[in-house]
Amino acid sequence: MPTLDEAFGLIKQRQRRPITIALNMKGISPGIEAKIVKVVKKYDLFDQLFAFGQPADSSRRFKAASSKLRTTIVKI
Repeated sequence: MPTLDEAFGLIKQRQRRPITIALNMKGISPGIEAKIVKVVKKYDLFDQLFAFGQPADSSRRFKAASSKLRTTIVKI
């Protein structure tokens, strides 16, 4: 199973045109948001990726790590 870093590296290496990456963040561990943003930044995928399925507090942590990352909020 590839890591997120490996998967994003393959996407950047092999894509012929931009694709949309939907990152399902259900069951996210608090604090992982900044690490995910770091990998997204490494491969410059902000325009192609959005995160969904995470609670509102996680979306706020994503935005604190980078305002460029698109997120959705799940309301329960």
